[in-house]
Amino acid sequence: MKTFEIQFSDINWGEDDAKNDLSLEKYFVEFPGYEDILKGGKRYIIGRKGTGKSAILQKLRLQAEADPTSFAMDISLRDFPLTDFKAMGDRGLQDKSKYVSAWKFLLLTELANLVMQDNSAEDTGGLEQLKKFLVDNFPEGISMADTISRLKQNENKITLACSILAGEHAAVSATETTAQVHYNKAVKVLEGLFKGIHTESTFIILIDELDEGYQGKNTNLNMVILSLLRAVEEISNFSKRSGIRCLPVLALRSDIFDSLEDNDLNKLDDYVLRLNWTTNEKDPWSMKQIAEKRIAATVREKYPDVPVENYWNLVADERATERGLWQYMCMLTFSRPRDIIKLLKTCTARAKGAKLTLNNVKDAEIDYSAWFYREFRDEVQSFMSCWRGALNCITEVAEGRAELKTLLERFEENEEVSSWCRDNKKAPIDVAKTLFDYSVIGCITAKGRWIFKYKDDSLGFMPSYPRYCVHYGFCRKLRLPTRTYGETIFSVYRKYSW
Repeated sequence: MKTFEIQFSDINWGEDDAKNDLSLEKYFVEFPGYEDILKGGKRYIIGRKGTGKSAILQKLRLQAEADPTSFAMDISLRDFPLTDFKAMGDRGLQDKSKYVSAWKFLLLTELANLVMQDNSAEDTGGLEQLKKFLVDNFPEGISMADTISRLKQNENKITLACSILAGEHAAVSATETTAQVHYNKAVKVLEGLFKGIHTESTFIILIDELDEGYQGKNTNLNMVILSLLRAVEEISNFSKRSGIRCLPVLALRSDIFDSLEDNDLNKLDDYVLRLNWTTNEKDPWSMKQIAEKRIAATVREKYPDVPVENYWNLVADERATERGLWQYMCMLTFSRPRDIIKLLKTCTARAKGAKLTLNNVKDAEIDYSAWFYREFRDEVQSFMSCWRGALNCITEVAEGRAELKTLLERFEENEEVSSWCRDNKKAPIDVAKTLFDYSVIGCITAKGRWIFKYKDDSLGFMPSYPRYCVHYGFCRKLRLPTRTYGETIFSVYRKYSW
């Protein structure tokens, strides 16, 4: 019988950034609801940072590249000319409706560019006119930033052939008379042109990175996002009525989505897919599938025909702890794919034998905890500049769980934290709330239960609870003991927070 020669260090865990992972299709986990995205039943991918939103879009992107009847394009708020976009808003409106037409025009323009790439599209009265619209207005090609810039220069007007404005379906010529019209009027015209095109192809609009530069309670940006959601709904409904199969798919952080305030949000519920990964190994959303798929991809490259009953046990000493090595590793994470993959990659440099051991994981904890620390830094530093001082206070308390009042006293004594509180009219408890919101710390109830925000986004900080606990992923970096009161942090976590 053929034997395996696979070691833990042989496994390809993929890229840190899913958007750049060209091998993602080999080990992508098709979780519950993924097929609904392809069918158009789900179009809003909502999840915490690091839960795989970008991975889903990359999977869709790679599938489209491999399918001659599918076309995909990206929309991102990274480097997005937000100020110029806001100038496109309807001045007569104040709510989310202010920017809906602007978004619809941008989305339809990008869709038109995709349709032009489809050689199978049949013209029944709209294709040639759509092509002329693009040539007249964007002779150097399409990009969302350039479209917004052009509209700014032309006072929100675009060029349309007079025959198109008149609703005629005859072929147009380069010398035909044109007119300048407001983009708002062009939206209906473009929708009419799409109805004059027949194709069996699918056009996917991938909308991501809407959290770029986002800060809590950013009213202006919230309105822009709300208007984008409305525009996506209108484009989806338009697609059902026309001959164009357009699938807009929008990825958004759950904390941003849940902070939006609008009477119509609940109407989107049927189309929302929330990413809810769990450490429960038998759950359909189990994170363990993510690791096992990547192990399987490496194994199958070398041994395509040899049966394997358990890919994780093939490369890891699962019995290294009473509750299992996998659960020990999950304890270091926020139950996010990004965290567990980073930990596995960090462990790769430490693993010397065929299988990953508990000692390997413990050796990797210092480097991994430093990465975990930097993740928090990158998220919080733009609006709470005293973050480093706050974490230093946790180190000074020197316990994985302690009295909340002790931490608040440290905040008051720390010059960096106290200065920030004075300058921003905040109190030490506000610093503790921010640490809770990012799951650096959790609350301990009167009955001893540990409560962390990452386990339930709807939870708020509860200052009435007398004690707090530090997430184990931060303990090494903050130089906290991994044993407290004679009980390992691991056993406490298993007892109260799983």
